[in-house]
Formats: sequence, C-alpha cells, structure tokens
Amino acid sequence: MEQIHYCSRCGFCRAVCPTLNEMDMNETYGPRGRVNLVKALEEGHLNESMALSMRIYTCTTCRACYFKCPARIEVDKIMEKTRTKLYKSKLTPSQLLEMEKSIIEEGNPFGMLKEERDKWMVD
Repeated sequence: MEQIHYCSRCGFCRAVCPTLNEMDMNETYGPRGRVNLVKALEEGHLNESMALSMRIYTCTTCRACYFKCPARIEVDKIMEKTRTKLYKSKLTPSQLLEMEKSIIEEGNPFGMLKEERDKWMVD
C-alpha cells in the first residue's frame, strides 16, 4: 500500500471516475478521496466502519483513474487490498454478502436457482 503516499492530489482522476460523477462529485467517492481515506485508515486517523466500507466498495476498479494519473497510482489494487481487510473485519456491504452466498449456493450472483439461471436467454 506504499502507493497511497504518492498521490499528489492533482485531481486528473476526477474527470474519468464513473462513481464520482454518479455520487454528485462527493470527493470521498472518487479515486483521490478514496486513496486519502485509505491513507487515514493506515495511519490510524480513521477507524474501520461500514460507512468507510461503502465508500471503498463503490469503486468499480475500472482503472480509468490509473490511465489519467501522472504518478500511475493503482487505485484499483489499493481498493482490492482494503476490501480484503474490511472483509476480514466483517465490514462488507450486505448486498455483496448476499451475492457471494448466491454464487456459492446457486452458481450465479442473481439468486436464481441453478436450473433456472439460463431462462433470461432468448431462444
């Protein structure tokens, strides 16, 4: 997670982040904001919480920010590592836990029975 210290806060990532735009440009939903949240968490200035988890899990890991970033910070990798930490702390959003359960039990994320999972396809 060394890369969290390399963010120069230039803001180039803001223009390409799909969730930042959807969340009314709330900084904590964008790459720069999320990196700052992870940095605060790592430095002990912020505690793990479900509110933090919701911010971290809104990242689509699309890597658009990586391609705009002059420092080539891999925000997606930072988010994945942070998600792992939050998962181990039992701070994963319930919707994702339901999806995980469905994949394990039914082989698909939609909660459909195994026998019915191909019904959405048109002949």
